[in-house]
Amino acid sequence: EDPKKSDEKDKPKPEPSKASQEQLKNLMEAVNNEEKKVQAKINKGKQKGEPVQTDKDW
Repeated sequence: EDPKKSDEKDKPKPEPSKASQEQLKNLMEAVNNEEKKVQAKINKGKQKGEPVQTDKDW
């Protein structure tokens, strides 16, 4: 067996921190943007007012 192969599985690659930090930053920005969109939709819905219930004919 090659000892290097088992080491690669157990240990992360030498420089994941740079990439993961950037990915985290991008992910957080994406989440924030999505949340803003959702909040905007909710606020738009609130501005329309309460839905009027229609009387049922049946």
